[in-house]
This record gives sequence, C-alpha cells and structure tokens, in this order.
Amino acid sequence: MKLEPFWWDIDQVLAPTSSAGDMPTNVDFVIVGGGFTGLSAALTIARQGRSVAVLDRGQPGFGASTRNGGICSGNIRPSHSALSNTHGPTFADDVYAEGITARLDLAKF
Repeated sequence: MKLEPFWWDIDQVLAPTSSAGDMPTNVDFVIVGGGFTGLSAALTIARQGRSVAVLDRGQPGFGASTRNGGICSGNIRPSHSALSNTHGPTFADDVYAEGITARLDLAKF
C-alpha cells in the first residue's frame, strides 16, 4: 500500500511541461503556486477557454497541499459560534456555506 500522495510521483503523473528556460511568452493568466488552490484556479480558467500557466518553485501539490490540504480543509476559523456572536448567525451560516461550496468545487478537480 502506497502511503504517499500520488502526485509525488511527478515523472509519471504531473510531469512539468516546461522548465524555467521555456517560459510561455503569451498567456491570459499566470497562477503563482501549484497547490490545490492554484491548480483549482488554473482549471477554472482553462475550463472557460482561456490560456493559463502555473508557476511553482517545486513540484505541483508538494507544499502545504501535501501536508495539510493547503487552505481547503473543513476547519474554518473563527468557529461558527464565534462568528455568530460577533457578526450574527446569518453571516456565520453564509461563511460556512461558502466554505462547503468551495470544497465541493475543488472536488470536481
């Protein structure tokens, strides 16, 4: 049983398409960071028919996305009750609903 994320096997799964010397000269968008958030943003842009380049100093998905899920975990801070106490329950519900929607969108990735 393999206990490493599949994308660590970079040569077989997510091989880079260019090196620092082969940077694209004309794209609609440049995303800096190849973690869950950056790759999700790039995929969203590409699905809209735009060209996009993802730049990362390391392997895609290797940083925080590998260790702790980047910023797409289900743990929103402050807590729902703290948000409710400070800004009201409707605001707290909206913040949590947006987090759920974002994670569902990322699951399409």
